Amino acid sequence: MRNIMVSWIGNNDLKSIDKNKLTGPVYALLNSKHGKGFDEVYLLCNYEEKDSNKYFEMLSQKHKIEYKYTNKTLAKSPMNYELIYEEVENYLKHILNLQKDKEINWHFHTSPGTQAMSSVWVLLGKTKYNAKLYYSWLDKDIQRVEEAKIPFDISIDYLPELYKQREQKVIENWDIIPAFKEVIHSSKKMKEVLNRASVVAKYNVPVLLLGETGTGKELFAKGIHKNSDRKDKAFEAVNCGAIPADLIETMLFGWSKGAFTSSVGDSKGLFLKCNGGTLFLDEVGELSLNLQVKLLRVLQEKKIMRVGDNKTFDVDVRIITATNRNLAEMVVENKFREDLFHRIAIGVIEIPSLKARGGSDIVKIAEYFLEETNDSFSEPVSIKNMNIQNPYIKKVFSISAMNEIKKYNWPGNVRELHNSIIRACLWNQTDTINAEDIKKAIIQFIKKKTDNIEISDEGVDLKKILFDIEKKYIEMALSKTKSKKEAA
Repeated sequence: MRNIMVSWIGNNDLKSIDKNKLTGPVYALLNSKHGKGFDEVYLLCNYEEKDSNKYFEMLSQKHKIEYKYTNKTLAKSPMNYELIYEEVENYLKHILNLQKDKEINWHFHTSPGTQAMSSVWVLLGKTKYNAKLYYSWLDKDIQRVEEAKIPFDISIDYLPELYKQREQKVIENWDIIPAFKEVIHSSKKMKEVLNRASVVAKYNVPVLLLGETGTGKELFAKGIHKNSDRKDKAFEAVNCGAIPADLIETMLFGWSKGAFTSSVGDSKGLFLKCNGGTLFLDEVGELSLNLQVKLLRVLQEKKIMRVGDNKTFDVDVRIITATNRNLAEMVVENKFREDLFHRIAIGVIEIPSLKARGGSDIVKIAEYFLEETNDSFSEPVSIKNMNIQNPYIKKVFSISAMNEIKKYNWPGNVRELHNSIIRACLWNQTDTINAEDIKKAIIQFIKKKTDNIEISDEGVDLKKILFDIEKKYIEMALSKTKSKKEAA
């Protein structure tokens, strides 16, 4: 273990030249109780080189030292933090190279030099180099030296807070990121989700997006990609539930010539196409167990094997997956591999349904879609190279229409809202969309109803069940007629 002291040479040190007698902070430290344990001394100087040489000659007669004369730019600008930091850091690296693999106890003298020089010693001594710091002062012509007891550790007390502030800045400024700005919202719930997405985008981990159909999972996937360091590389999306199982493997992994009957030439596949970028696998729960194994291999080994040969390729692809199914439940039912689930479920983001986001979001999104549809339908229609003036009338929502939009639960989420507004604009020939237009534009899916009959271990009272059903329909008939005879 080597005890090494490093310091700047200051103006008070150079006064030794005029007195022809060693004085000043550096000499005081070297001759104090602290300096007795130093194995080596290294000094930096930004004064005139002839002066630093004279001082070095005087000091080297009493101590083993090495010194470096810094660049002339720093001599003219002794408060330039950037240059000072660069000089000191390079000098410390030089010392480390001289010591090779020896362990070092660092000692930095903070008093000689400018305030900027002192600050850099404190910064480096309390972070990268874990050094003991010293300061000196003149007391009635006697140079005093003490170890500087600094009551904080920058790396422990301040850096975590700085990282936290930086992450908070990312959170607060996600709305300047174009990809996330496309997510129209005003609700607190959606802001929190976007905060999570903007943070996870910065880290190269797999992301699992959860949420109902139509909530905008692909939009989030694109936002995460565009806010990552992969933004300049390829982004590809594939719906695992929309492609037959025998085709999706070749689409993902590629194939070699002759791999199957109709294959012509070689195909890279999406993994190689996205090398360095991002691959979005929507409805990942629809993948077969066989394909799940192959996807797991890509995540673990970062290698793929094409269909039709044994050739492997290295790939670096960020995987973003999405599903509206309960993967944890599928794991229990042995329909989804547990090891794959834990691999893809690192950055988990649950996107709320449109109804859960609240009326303010629904209104904001509806108004956006109406404006978009108005602009689209107002463009001239081209038929056989002829531009025909479009008779479309731009529309606004009435209060009743907006109330109807807020009241409906939108099971198809944003996608259903968008398509319903397009339909309302198509069929309405006036300038105002009302509640009735919205009702007609919504496609209702009638689900088969079943009576909720609980069967206990002791059996059921069939007569009572039939009595309840008869009573229900009799009451309905009576409510819709004027007399018992008519009801019968």
